[in-house]
Amino acid sequence: MQTISIPYQTSMEGRAVLTAWRRGYGAIVRSACQSLRRGTALKELTTTLYDRHRKPG
Repeated sequence: MQTISIPYQTSMEGRAVLTAWRRGYGAIVRSACQSLRRGTALKELTTTLYDRHRKPG
């Protein structure tokens, strides 16, 4: 599979939103990796991550 990168431009506000989303995604991935290393069941992991990282809006 090949990743396709499409060039785009965003406003400063849009850039801030993308940066926040990337930070949030990184936190979720790190949490998931740590939990899986500890032996957490996948169903429990999914529920925990949804609850921990869910934000209104």
